Amino acid sequence: MANTAASPFRLSICDLMNRKILITRREEEDILALFEDTALVEIIADTRGDGLCASGNIYLGRVQRYDKSLDSLFVEIGGKKAGILPMPKFVQQYDIPRQGEPILVQVAREGFGTKGARLTRSVTLPGRYVVLTPSEARAKVSHKITDEEVRRRLLSLADKEKPQDAGWILRSGCANASDNDITESARQTLALWKRIQARAETLKPPCLLFKQDSPAMIAARDLSDGLTESVVDNAEVYAECADAFRLFAKELLPTVRLDESDAFIANGIDIEETLKTRVPLVGGSNILIEECETLTAIDVNSGASHADSGNILKVNLLAAREAARQLRLRDIGGVIMIDFIDMDSDEDRQKVTDEFKLASASDRSKIIVDGFTKRGLLELARKTLVRPVREVLRR
Repeated sequence: MANTAASPFRLSICDLMNRKILITRREEEDILALFEDTALVEIIADTRGDGLCASGNIYLGRVQRYDKSLDSLFVEIGGKKAGILPMPKFVQQYDIPRQGEPILVQVAREGFGTKGARLTRSVTLPGRYVVLTPSEARAKVSHKITDEEVRRRLLSLADKEKPQDAGWILRSGCANASDNDITESARQTLALWKRIQARAETLKPPCLLFKQDSPAMIAARDLSDGLTESVVDNAEVYAECADAFRLFAKELLPTVRLDESDAFIANGIDIEETLKTRVPLVGGSNILIEECETLTAIDVNSGASHADSGNILKVNLLAAREAARQLRLRDIGGVIMIDFIDMDSDEDRQKVTDEFKLASASDRSKIIVDGFTKRGLLELARKTLVRPVREVLRR
């Protein structure tokens, strides 16, 4: 029998704050806003009807043709462009599917320009605490869990309780979850996969079988730790949220409520204002965020602040916290350079680096902080989670 005791190791940063979620439905988008304590930290937008070809979605596709020169199948999945399924490894094990045959695929990368979405048959299905890997029967633990004692405990559980005929990856939240919660998450996610398979047997291709990153799904699956309230202003979205919470976090279902007054207006959220390039800081200083195609630059300005060394450090610490929040809020990915006000001491630079890392601790995305360059810029890289809200709202 699995141990029901919660992990004795330190709590995550999410356990130290209260989370609140707002979900609003506009004409073309469903938009989620996440607050941690009183700070707005994430905005996630999903364009209804544009979920086709979104990364992570699972489809019952229809084979269009095989391109021998590319070693790829072109697969219709319901969008304007056929998806591309690389075949070399697949061909070694199976016959090439014929034109018109149904095929179950997942979007590995969204299409762009004239290119269709890149597809895979190696499905990954995230749950609250585990990621199910039906095509790879191995047990793994998230690389974000670095404590060796925690990893040993979880690897032992993963090997012992792994579902039959599937693999699973224990997510970072497992570090503070009970064994029963983890195995229950695996059971729920496996049941979801069986429902997806059942739909594939009854529906005609091309069709969407499962939409992975709807606001309702993200709320219940990825943002439920520390969640105290979820307010939804549309009855249809409320029903989606209720279904998602029943699946992934049923104990939190009572915290989900319907309020048909505009959730964002009621809470004073103006997305355009929130995403302006200049962000004020306390005391008259500010940061300027400039997003380019391959790099994002963040410039820290002292403004009306005095330029003595003590105040410079204070402004830079404020800027480090706000920069971490803004990267998450805007879901900025790629290489990021932060130009702090010049500091003379390595000790102060380390304090600013540590402050940024602490402020980034609750970010769901992977962040690599490389440190200060010779020219005094803090260099880091971040991976985007979903399509950034600014891109969705520009469409």
